[in-house]
Amino acid sequence: MGDMVRTTTGILFLLLSLLWLPSTHAEERPAGGASDGAAAGVQWFQGRFTDALAEARARKVPLMVDVYATWCGPCHALDREVFSRGEVARAAADYVAVKVDAEGDEGTQVVERYHVVGFPTVLFLDSEGKEIDRVFGYLPWQEFREAMRRFHEGKGTLAELTEQARRNPLDPHLAYELGFRHAVRGDAQAALVHFARLFAARRLLRRRGREAERAASDALRLVPDADGPALRTALATDLAALEQEVERLLPGVYLVLGKYLYLRGRKDYASAIRLLEALQRRYPKSPEAREVPYQLAIAYHRSGRSEEALRLLRAHLQRVGQRPEEVNAAAWLCYREGLARSWARRLAEETLAQHPEAAGLWDTLAELRAATGDLEGAVEAAKRARAADPEEPYYVTQQQRFEAKLAAGRERRSSQPDQSDERPTTR
Repeated sequence: MGDMVRTTTGILFLLLSLLWLPSTHAEERPAGGASDGAAAGVQWFQGRFTDALAEARARKVPLMVDVYATWCGPCHALDREVFSRGEVARAAADYVAVKVDAEGDEGTQVVERYHVVGFPTVLFLDSEGKEIDRVFGYLPWQEFREAMRRFHEGKGTLAELTEQARRNPLDPHLAYELGFRHAVRGDAQAALVHFARLFAARRLLRRRGREAERAASDALRLVPDADGPALRTALATDLAALEQEVERLLPGVYLVLGKYLYLRGRKDYASAIRLLEALQRRYPKSPEAREVPYQLAIAYHRSGRSEEALRLLRAHLQRVGQRPEEVNAAAWLCYREGLARSWARRLAEETLAQHPEAAGLWDTLAELRAATGDLEGAVEAAKRARAADPEEPYYVTQQQRFEAKLAAGRERRSSQPDQSDERPTTR
């Protein structure tokens, strides 16, 4: 489908441009333990973000800022599979590369300053700290290295794509990409400008039968001996394909705005709920709809509708089944949000009895047990996570962390005076 659409974009965009002109104004009205990497990998600046920025300013070179969270699986994968590569390290030599723990003191400031709404996010900044662009999420090392190279050369950046969109205002893929990039940066107005083009294109394309006939008639005036029926069929087919492509992109608009702009970014939970519920209602079978129960549960809980959030999670798990990955997503959400942790703990324990190989769920159970006051149980769960995936260094760190907490708790108790003999007496 995508290849067919791209082969006809020149003709179709010209046609759509003609259709667009009368309705432009009408249409405008209406989201560890990251390690330091192997010795052969990226050489990270040893210091704070502000010091790295000063270093970049002094050297007049850009920055590469890995904003990570200790609990983020894809962040560990970046360390293990991308930043450890010599090819990536050589490309990183053009930057001052620094790591920022998103939940550390300085990290929270970086997250707020650059509107970081998910992990991993790798920011590419100029020497004055202005964003050039970002890599949002995990990329294989070849793609990551290519992004580094392009950003350093000013290619594929937000600025370049904006210029491309100026020349091709009805390219649906450009419109979606620019809308997404602006949304994760927190620029709602710019995001909506680009996303609105998709909705406008859909309106125009739904009139494709009549407009294809008119376009074919116009073309036949220029070449009267052309095959009129074949031309009309080709135009109608291509416009139908383009409409399907636009329709395929629209669920992502609801998810990006609901999840990244409003839920995680602006913390406007009412707007997030409105968009996520609309996505669930209008595109229930889309890939994007699979995320809705979890994001909607977070929005419900944060807006004071915790019972509704829990009902939603229960109903979702009943519908899709208690697979380890689904249970882990629900249990981790409950742990992070402080929602029904005892229920989430029991759910994780029940699932692990059937799926003891699920290392990630053992790790989540360790957090839930610790949060509900069971440090001994947390250590035991951390050991099980490590045994299930002995190659993952994060689980080693987690086990050590819980063991240290357990030891500290025992030491505190042993240092307190023994009050067992101080019994009240009665006369």
